[in-house]
Amino acid sequence: MNLDEYLNDFVYKGLKELGVRFWIKGSELCFRYPEGLEGDGRNDLFKFIKDHEQIIKAKVENEPRRFYREF
Repeated sequence: MNLDEYLNDFVYKGLKELGVRFWIKGSELCFRYPEGLEGDGRNDLFKFIKDHEQIIKAKVENEPRRFYREF
């Protein structure tokens, strides 16, 4: 595993551990914030997810078991 793969995996797993839920709707990445997250924390998390959207989407699509469901 190279450094980029390691960092991408770290970002995705870290977000899941925070309680962010991801799923694919159509061809778009959708997510739900963890409970209790409000204000600036929510805004910062949104920006972070959007900055890493393609990486996260690829990880969600490649989960060995589907941890998300299509709505």
